Amino acid sequence: MKMKFGGFGSLLILALVNFPAVAAPSAPCTKEIGEVVPDVGTYVNATADTNYFIKPGECLVSPNKQYMAVLQPDGNFVVYETHHIDSKSDYWNSGTRDNRKAGLLVQPDGRFVIYKEKGIKQGTDGKFYGDPSRAVFVSTVRSAPSDYYLAIKNDGNLVLYRGTPPGVKMVPVWDSFTYPAMRRYCITLSQPHRGVVGMREVDTASPGTKAPYYLEQHNNMSLPSFRATSFSTERGNCP
Repeated sequence: MKMKFGGFGSLLILALVNFPAVAAPSAPCTKEIGEVVPDVGTYVNATADTNYFIKPGECLVSPNKQYMAVLQPDGNFVVYETHHIDSKSDYWNSGTRDNRKAGLLVQPDGRFVIYKEKGIKQGTDGKFYGDPSRAVFVSTVRSAPSDYYLAIKNDGNLVLYRGTPPGVKMVPVWDSFTYPAMRRYCITLSQPHRGVVGMREVDTASPGTKAPYYLEQHNNMSLPSFRATSFSTERGNCP
């Protein structure tokens, strides 16, 4: 169908996303949202003076149906392949797990922000507003006020654009291929004769940097007989 974007005067052929339920394994998505432009992506947008509110369980599914970006009930915003969904197969995530009832706002200041519980309020004007003191993830620095589009693309890239309607004049201000994902890792500390002497779960984009820090911290706080000489990292929670 034809849809006109207010204030832009441009007509694009758009279709509302109305995909069938994603095949097993079941996704943490209870409601698909957004609009799709086949060569651009599936998107939601903030207007120049209005935030777009993404609620837990809502997701964007790429036009080719191969990827989804979903705000999980635990507060983590995650990009998955739709046919391969588990805690170790995400393409990108915001690192905001353990924040149940969190919400996400796509904002006209050039950012998308995740707020923990009670961090988003609806004003008397019907619009949604975020409390900066309750933000747990901020995509990037502020940009010039404008219309912004958060889109999941056919290659799995999650992109925040500034500009006029998708496919016309759009400038990316943030994308998940450029900014590394925060992921959960188990760091195991060992010594030759005693074996494992410590474990630590961390959410990080760089486990190779975090592990030496925790090795040093552990050895500074341990008796000599329990100090570690090596470490290993593995994706996911510690056993």
